[in-house]
Amino acid sequence: MNSIHLKIKNHKCNQCNYQACRKDTLKRHINNEHLGLKKYKHVEPGIKNYKCSECDYQTSRKDVIKDHINSVHFRRKNYKCTQCDYETTLQGSLKRHINSIHLKIKNHKCNYCDYETSRRSQLRGHVNNVHHERESYKCVYCDFQTRQQRTLEFHVNNVHLGKKKHECKECDYQTNRKTRLKDHMNSVHLGRKNYKCTDCDYETTLQTSLKRHMNSIHLKIKITNVINVIIKQAKRYSETPYK
Repeated sequence: MNSIHLKIKNHKCNQCNYQACRKDTLKRHINNEHLGLKKYKHVEPGIKNYKCSECDYQTSRKDVIKDHINSVHFRRKNYKCTQCDYETTLQGSLKRHINSIHLKIKNHKCNYCDYETSRRSQLRGHVNNVHHERESYKCVYCDFQTRQQRTLEFHVNNVHLGKKKHECKECDYQTNRKTRLKDHMNSVHLGRKNYKCTDCDYETTLQTSLKRHMNSIHLKIKITNVINVIIKQAKRYSETPYK
């Protein structure tokens, strides 16, 4: 009674200067601010109140729009693993990374065999591909067939119909892959060079360009050095007189 009505704040946070009158209020503060376990107010399904200021993306959750802006537009990776160099824009991704990579936790187990995985989607794919005889989706234009309808739709649109659903808002560029549109935006319009060589100062906007650079420059140099060493050893061996 005294703590609530007299506003006596007996409960203090051990992480910051925050104080509260009630223990549950302090607990909620710690969960929200320090542990990242935020509980969001109920939002009616289908009502997308939060809109991105940079694009047309909309969502019904405030935390999702925040993660969208950080990951897509700002490319901020605020969640970093304390055991390796892994970093991500999503707290859930970091948790899955720690559980699967470092803790080796595999909560999703197959009911038909000993297969285990840390991801529900991987278990679903395993069951569908290994244990269940699923309908095969066949292309009407060629002999292509797949077990996933989405894969068939992508094949038809990409190979036969030439449809490209991802369009650049800055120019006429179109593509079937979201990742290619993202690389296009970074390289052509934003000039971002996110792929950097670990052996020299070379950096590029495309992962394929970095791979070509590594193969043509550094791999070639390493192979040449190995060959030179072999030649020198062979020459030294041939010049050594027999006893």
